[in-house]
Amino acid sequence: MNGFDGAYRTGEGKDNFAQFGTDPRRFLEVYQDFELPLDQAEAWKQDRAGAIASVDLARNLGWKIGDRIILEGVRQPITIELTLRGIYRSSMQSGPLFFNWDSVEQSLHRGQTQVFLIRADSPQGSAVRGSQQVVITE
Repeated sequence: MNGFDGAYRTGEGKDNFAQFGTDPRRFLEVYQDFELPLDQAEAWKQDRAGAIASVDLARNLGWKIGDRIILEGVRQPITIELTLRGIYRSSMQSGPLFFNWDSVEQSLHRGQTQVFLIRADSPQGSAVRGSQQVVITE
């Protein structure tokens, strides 16, 4: 997963919220506790510019499925145009926007990942060690 520090412009100014680029297929395998309708999950997987937002984020910004979301890079000199393909529920309060990282990978540090998510039976069962490791146990 890769953090994207982007600004979302509204009629009232800019709204900032957490944004992460990822591989939708792998993401949904790891985050099995997300409630995302199957048709929306499939639409996200198929769209290189696809994104999913939490129920809270979508409600707060007035988004609905099919809306265009334009993020202006703050740290990275790129503007990305996304399409909302799904609205999920999870245990995260005001969950972030997740989008298909393929949409920006060619423009930004190709092949470099900032965060790895690992599913393991226990933290000790993880072969990867590092300061940005997140281990999800069942």
